[in-house]
Amino acid sequence: MRGFTLVEMVLSVAIMAILIGLATPVYFSYQTNNEFGLATEAGVRSLRRAQLLAVNMEQDNNWGTYFSTSSITVYVGASFGSRNSNYDEPYSLPASVTSTVVDINFSKFTGEPVASTSITLSSDSGDRKIISVNAKGLVDY
Repeated sequence: MRGFTLVEMVLSVAIMAILIGLATPVYFSYQTNNEFGLATEAGVRSLRRAQLLAVNMEQDNNWGTYFSTSSITVYVGASFGSRNSNYDEPYSLPASVTSTVVDINFSKFTGEPVASTSITLSSDSGDRKIISVNAKGLVDY
């Protein structure tokens, strides 16, 4: 007779279950690290975009980036509270990433920040990344 015995089938299923059990935590760790890296890049990209729009004097106004615990928003105006929300460019952070609440505003024409500051991004896995903006507008991370 041809075919597989019950023992061979059970052994195959057991080996696959072990492999899946070992691979699942590695996959979730990779996913969390990837989301954290993408969120960091989005934060830096948002800062540089706001600075570029301020230098180009788009809407003849200052531009800024507002970091909340769950999102990043590029906005036009002197502050996030007094912004023109029609020009908001929001980015939602992944659920596994949180940010310190910071409002960074760039002066039109010069692109220099009103004040130098830093933003801390944290992930559920314990990773932390600090994005800093110096007095001349250099973004470092």
